[in-house]
Amino acid sequence: NPIISEASPLKENKVVVLDSPNVSQIYSTLSFLAPSIKNAKDSYALDIATKILGSGKSSRLYQALIEQKPLALGASSGNQTMQHAGILSVDIQCKPENLAAVKAEVFDQLDKLKKNGVTTQELEKAKNQFLKEFVFLNETTDGVAQSIGYNVTIGNLKDYTEYVNEIQKITQDDILKALNRYLDFKKAVWIE
Repeated sequence: NPIISEASPLKENKVVVLDSPNVSQIYSTLSFLAPSIKNAKDSYALDIATKILGSGKSSRLYQALIEQKPLALGASSGNQTMQHAGILSVDIQCKPENLAAVKAEVFDQLDKLKKNGVTTQELEKAKNQFLKEFVFLNETTDGVAQSIGYNVTIGNLKDYTEYVNEIQKITQDDILKALNRYLDFKKAVWIE
């Protein structure tokens, strides 16, 4: 039987937890509605923010949940841009007994990100990572076809040809505005 519980600060929403004695880890996702490709500037800003938040060992979530307070077994975040709406998600793996502390830390990290934004150093590092990934993906004809196909499917060819320039234009202020526009805890979904 599912157990229904409140998830703070998701005060108006219920979280369904499927509890099984055979499961030793929890795979949990917190998701927010994000912009479509029609609002590419916000989408790119959230791409950068989620890279800073949860991509790699130097990310904020990895440092907070794995290095400093070993509460989680894995932590990542990403922004998936689509034609009509996107999804910004935070993915966590932890032991069941650490879930409450992990949730509190995730919300704390998101709140800090919304209030303080990102540093200049974080912004430049994330932009460089995006550019390296773009170049690596587009080294082969398969990669180019995949990139063009994705961009034309959700938007247009310009989204592909101008990607590098548009990522380079994103500022700390752009990221802060996008975070505050889309990270609404009352409209978030937490899946456990």
